[in-house]
Amino acid sequence: FWLKGKAPVPTPRCKMAPPTAPPVAPTCPWADVQKEESKLALNLSIGALVGEGTSGKVSQLLGSIDGGRYVVKQVPLKRVETGDCVVLADLVHEVRLHRLCSAGCSSIVRYIFAHASEDSLVVTMEACDLVLWDALTPPGGAWNLPAAAAYTGELQPDPVGLHTRLLHLSLQLCQAVRHCHALRVLHRDLNPWNVFLARCPPGQLPSWDLRV
Repeated sequence: FWLKGKAPVPTPRCKMAPPTAPPVAPTCPWADVQKEESKLALNLSIGALVGEGTSGKVSQLLGSIDGGRYVVKQVPLKRVETGDCVVLADLVHEVRLHRLCSAGCSSIVRYIFAHASEDSLVVTMEACDLVLWDALTPPGGAWNLPAAAAYTGELQPDPVGLHTRLLHLSLQLCQAVRHCHALRVLHRDLNPWNVFLARCPPGQLPSWDLRV
């Protein structure tokens, strides 16, 4: 109701702000030059062949500028012998598991990057010096160091005893397997031909590290 002698006070209306033009995105100077998808050519300098397995060939990667030692694994997507095609999705899944596991364990070969083309999958990873099988079998065996020295070019004996060396490598192997299992990943092909040894930096003992 109205009070006597007083009129209602009108409610002020909200003023709408005048419409503004949409923000203009900054333009790149080359935006109109090429609007198609661009591709970066993967030109890797490949060195000597390091090894060859059932899935592909492994070669040295040349031209590293960060001081690291790397190898390139080339997996063909079509078997020349049988003509069978490899399912790329299976390889991608394996690469992702490798990246997952190697990120948190130094006893697993460190994953760098992978690239898929029309006919092959290229995986770049940390380089190792020796296959465990070659270290355990004649001639000589790496534990007496002639075989290992042939791979690294170093002929000095290893001052660490055999028992300490084996214990160190066994511990690293258990750590790698435990890390994979903690991530619910099974290796499924763990054997002396798939376990590697990497030469440690000079002055570090033991002088060999294990990589899965």
